[in-house]
Amino acid sequence: MRKIIISILLGFADPGLGAAQTVHTLPQLYDLAEQNNKRISVAMAAKSAADEGLAAARSSRLPDISAQLSLSYNGRGIITDRDFSNAMNIYIPEYGNNFALRVSQVLYAGGAIQNSIRLSEMGQQMAELDVVKQRQEARFLICGQYLDLYKSQNALEVIKQNLVLTEKMLQNMRSRYEQGTALKNDITRYELQFETLRLQQARLEDGCKILNHQLCVSTGLEDDVIIRPDTTLLARQVEPQAEALWQTLAQGQNALLLQADLGRQIAERQTDIARSELRPKVSLFAEDYLNGPVTIEIPALNKNFNYWIVGVGVQYQLSSLFKSNHRVQKARREQVQAQEYYELAHQQVETAVQAAHTDLLTSFTELKTQQKSTQLATENYQVVSNRYDNGLALITDLLDASTTKVQAELRLVDARINLLYNHYRLQYLCHAL
Repeated sequence: MRKIIISILLGFADPGLGAAQTVHTLPQLYDLAEQNNKRISVAMAAKSAADEGLAAARSSRLPDISAQLSLSYNGRGIITDRDFSNAMNIYIPEYGNNFALRVSQVLYAGGAIQNSIRLSEMGQQMAELDVVKQRQEARFLICGQYLDLYKSQNALEVIKQNLVLTEKMLQNMRSRYEQGTALKNDITRYELQFETLRLQQARLEDGCKILNHQLCVSTGLEDDVIIRPDTTLLARQVEPQAEALWQTLAQGQNALLLQADLGRQIAERQTDIARSELRPKVSLFAEDYLNGPVTIEIPALNKNFNYWIVGVGVQYQLSSLFKSNHRVQKARREQVQAQEYYELAHQQVETAVQAAHTDLLTSFTELKTQQKSTQLATENYQVVSNRYDNGLALITDLLDASTTKVQAELRLVDARINLLYNHYRLQYLCHAL
């Protein structure tokens, strides 16, 4: 009878018993996210656009070439005196043509072209850093969901064991009640405990469903896949390291901080571009024209007229003297803003690393405490079990000792998971996850 009850409870407690269940490691989920995560996909698309933007900016170094061709039908020409008298018709060939070819090469633009190219290169670097940032955020999100799922599934197993123990106790109480050696309220107390455990079981099952769905969305897995965390993960050894090492790693690799630093450089380039408007533009040009008929003669000549020009042009916008000053001042203000934002980002990263490192050290202390608690709970269970076997302890004492031991083991697993989480959190802040 007991085996039947246990089988029913275990079947009821596992909502994914008939679904596809697979064990996934964190690196495997990271690889899936690299292919399917929407955050990373959007960042990669932006990176491709930035690459094309850089190519377009570099093309501004190339010469500008334009060609124009037109065919026309010429109407009748009329010539008159100055007072519009003595009008007479002038022969003009009916069909006309015009062809123009112009080639120009900018020799000097006040640094605008070079700065624009450098600005596009920085935009490309910014997009690359955004890919890194989105990848790290996706991985850290998956890591948190993965460890939470591990916790929930582990707690669910503990609830299953407690349900079996409580059912065993209920059977014992009912037998003793029939023998007249137990009270009705003893049965009621364990029935209440059983229902409370059932409620906790239902909540944990729902929580596992939510976390499993979130992981499937983050990694692109099908919704019917039941993810089982790799139990060997807890065997990973985490060695404590000095905070200074983590701070140095974060300053050199954190994408948000690197983007803020790049933002300062972008602001400087934008200031240079604004200043370039105050400088003249020098370009070399060559033009060739082929026109017909020649209408500057009277009568018009039914001939083609070809001529070419080569020269150097200088252009200066006089209005920039009173228009560009405000653009330069605006660019300088944005440069100051970029510097302030970098200092803010530096402060935020430094503070976050310090807090995460402190939490990691606390996790080591918590783990040692839970290891000692588990050891004491195990020793207590062994003592109570021996006493029960010798008729010196009640079954309630044995069940209480067993429950304490199971809960201590549960807290030990949670402590190990918390330690791993805080370690991964430090890696995330350093963008080394």
